[in-house]
Amino acid sequence: MIYTIAQLRSLARSKDERLEDTVTYPDSWIDDKIEKGFETCEDAKQVFSTSETYDLTTDIANGLTEVEIILQQEPHSIYAIQADTMSFESTIMGNNHIVVKILPTAPNAQDKTVTVKYFFYPTMPISTIEMSPEVYHLFRHSLYVNLYGSLRDKENEQYHQAQVERFVKEGTFTLPPDFETTSVDNFWRMGWI
Repeated sequence: MIYTIAQLRSLARSKDERLEDTVTYPDSWIDDKIEKGFETCEDAKQVFSTSETYDLTTDIANGLTEVEIILQQEPHSIYAIQADTMSFESTIMGNNHIVVKILPTAPNAQDKTVTVKYFFYPTMPISTIEMSPEVYHLFRHSLYVNLYGSLRDKENEQYHQAQVERFVKEGTFTLPPDFETTSVDNFWRMGWI
């Protein structure tokens, strides 16, 4: 399902009557807790994934021998880099940027793209975000952990933290559709995360 920022703000405010006070707890305060909820959720279980494809045709035509790819989202971990290995070599740098070395055979490559697949931390501002029902349930408890932590309500914070831990332990979260088809052994030789 796709959730809007307005729905997530409403979810946050509905959890505790104190949060209905929009002067003390403006949207910016709520947004910060939503973002921290995403972090808590992703740290508990990698559930937010995406894929980015970069076309290197222009870089090859301009004679570049190396290109740095800066990912659009904040990566948690990169699980696959797909490219023609006869034309490109890729290395993951410590800052989770990818450096692609363009080999001399690249101008003749049929496919001049590099696809990076990774888990990420959703960051604000957002207008919408897609979450499965199971991920949404985990996110809700992760959000509540951060809300009650900020409200200094230890009892509720601990309750929701226990729910996050239980849900991660018992949940049947699905991996990205192609996660298991990537060559993990080959991937780990590509570089350090």
